[in-house]
Amino acid sequence: MVVVEAMHKAGGMALFWKDEVKILEVLMTSFTIEAHVEDMEANTDWWFIGIYASCDHQIRKEQWKVLANGKRLWGDRWMIAGDFNDLVSNDEKWGGIRREEKSFHDFRDFINGNYLLDIGFIGHPWTWCNNWEEEGEVKQRLDRGLCTYPWFQVFDKVNCRHIDSYASDHSILMFDTMMSSSRRKHMFFFDKRWLKREDIGEVIRIAWEQQVEGSRMYQVATKIKNCRVALLKLKNNFQANSRDKIELIKKQLCDLKEVRGNSRNISMAALKKELSKAYKEEEKHWQQKSRIQWLKEGDKNTKIFHASREDGTWTESEEELSTEIAGYYRILLDSNEGEDLNEVLHGIPHTITDELNRNLLKPVLEEEIKSVIFSMNPEKAPGIDDSYISKAIQTHKQILDNIMVSHEYMHYLKNKKQGKDGFMAVKLDMSKAYDRVEWSFLEAIMEKMGFDCKWRNWVMECVKSVSYSFNINGEVKEFVIPKRGIRQGDPLSPYLFLLCSEGLSNLIRKAADSKKLANELRRVLKVYGMGSGQEINLEKSSILFSKNVRPQLMDEICQTMGNMQRLSQGKYLGLPVVVSGSKQQLFGFIKTSIHQRMLKWKNRLLSAAGKETMLKSVALAMPTYTMSCFQLPSKLCKEISSLMANYWWGEANALLGKQVWRMLTQPNLLVSQVMKAKYFPRSSIFKCKVPNNASWIWRSLMGARELVEQGTRRKIGNRRKTNIWEDRWIPDTLDGRVTTPRNSDNALQQVHELICQKRWNRNLVFKHFNKKMQKLS
Repeated sequence: MVVVEAMHKAGGMALFWKDEVKILEVLMTSFTIEAHVEDMEANTDWWFIGIYASCDHQIRKEQWKVLANGKRLWGDRWMIAGDFNDLVSNDEKWGGIRREEKSFHDFRDFINGNYLLDIGFIGHPWTWCNNWEEEGEVKQRLDRGLCTYPWFQVFDKVNCRHIDSYASDHSILMFDTMMSSSRRKHMFFFDKRWLKREDIGEVIRIAWEQQVEGSRMYQVATKIKNCRVALLKLKNNFQANSRDKIELIKKQLCDLKEVRGNSRNISMAALKKELSKAYKEEEKHWQQKSRIQWLKEGDKNTKIFHASREDGTWTESEEELSTEIAGYYRILLDSNEGEDLNEVLHGIPHTITDELNRNLLKPVLEEEIKSVIFSMNPEKAPGIDDSYISKAIQTHKQILDNIMVSHEYMHYLKNKKQGKDGFMAVKLDMSKAYDRVEWSFLEAIMEKMGFDCKWRNWVMECVKSVSYSFNINGEVKEFVIPKRGIRQGDPLSPYLFLLCSEGLSNLIRKAADSKKLANELRRVLKVYGMGSGQEINLEKSSILFSKNVRPQLMDEICQTMGNMQRLSQGKYLGLPVVVSGSKQQLFGFIKTSIHQRMLKWKNRLLSAAGKETMLKSVALAMPTYTMSCFQLPSKLCKEISSLMANYWWGEANALLGKQVWRMLTQPNLLVSQVMKAKYFPRSSIFKCKVPNNASWIWRSLMGARELVEQGTRRKIGNRRKTNIWEDRWIPDTLDGRVTTPRNSDNALQQVHELICQKRWNRNLVFKHFNKKMQKLS
């Protein structure tokens, strides 16, 4: 155990570890504990840094600089976790006064400048709360875990849980780096690399043409199963691992370089051709794995990461997890039918004519089926996207139409200050709307509207012939047969849900005609919910009143509606409902989204062409949706442009760094000789100082010197000019310097002192240096 004592009532840290954990050394500062861990299971060593950052902005700014210098000791594999006392954006804060955007810059620069990844979290999004009541309550994500990319490559399954603590205003962070080693029965997926086999068509044809007895649908299902079995056999006899193939060919090329003779060039040309094919196969493989939905959501802080059991306990084993998930959906999809539907159905008009029914009952032609099947994307399961839904509901209608209409409604209410009649708009949140639709209610609505019995039976057969299983870590488990709900992603589902909504519209119309809507609205929602199965989430629903409504009446209506909140700000279809106050803050979420996306790009080490594609196809497209309806503030547009410019040109002046590298590697150039004679005649470009009268070009080059130095490693020759402690000479490390602290009894200075008869002096190395240096010897 090691302890950093508290300063009065502030600070104080302690580090404990179990006996089986091997700690090589521990260092301490006033705000960190740094532990060098030898991880036997991962077969590597790394540094853990526990942090308790200052609450003072200026002190914290200096602490970020100290940490940035510390990476010289920690090397390339380290993680830092604890109380940073800072945020990346206002999205990590709930309640209180919004912080200015510039107040986040120092912490962002620390994360970006050190190329750190946020480990993320599982649980509630806040780690600190002031525990005040009602409006004074403030919650923030002050605690987190960050790591370098090489560390993440070793522990790529790491996760962090936020655990409530009743003894502190901070949550507990628990990190788990262990990987599951159990073998799984994975789902079947068609691998596009199989298509390059000449016999793939024949294998599928033979499997499909096998004779099957039974109904036509049973025959189709069985033939598909036969094809799957045949492809699995093909997979077992065919090595499709293009990554292994790439490594094998590269090794063969390396071995072939040692061979002499004319035949070598012919063999190398053939191997390079095979290597090109293998790279294309690998590209296809990862293109297929990177599905659109995951690229869209990624590891964002979505509600899927916050799911927990109702009693608050953890579920860790896969058996418990699958049982918990299946149990939740069995309850959700269990029918509650039995309520009287007369009040909901009474007044719904008979709108489907005989002619419409005849069109619906027309036989489906084979050409129509083929057209639909062949219009599907061949590389993914049939689904539906938002643009299709919005255009399908009404001809030539776009999703932006709904935003504009709702905005004008809200604008009218916000500006209506006079008149005897007051108005209000209710924003309703329906919990699990598709999953709660009662089948009996849907069928009754279709019958009331005049749909033919035969067509209704077709639709209900499609709705009811569904079952669910769950993909848990690549393995299919459990089986749930629902008794209500309509399918997610089915092109028919939005239409069916709109038919159900006719019941709510009908009840609201009747209440409005009787001039009792304000008093009757909650009862209307309750009647609709009992009939349709829908559940209104009152906590997420809100009301906006026109300004000519008396405040007392507003409070009465909100209380009547189950203490529903008044709507001041909010979003509809991703955009603000009410536009008021600072437009810079209101639309600031666009800049935050772009910045967060760029943080993910930092570690992809993209080429200039890759960066250009990212900026044009992603960053420039992100504001487009908002700008189709609203004009963004010019200041915000400039800040977004600045973000993209910094990403393109690089925060460390990469282009200037290339000029420094030219002077370093080509000293005979005229420009190299001029600069050396003027600024570092008896020193090196890395050790020289910048004089006060230096030109602006030289000052610019010196600004990029650190970037070049970080990536430069001295090649050991006679070893008499390389300093052990100051120079960067250690290969395959992030910093390149020796990570072992120098003891007072260590008089070694130059690298040549560590070598005896062209070999490392292992006695000296093992005596004075840590495990990482010992491995080099």
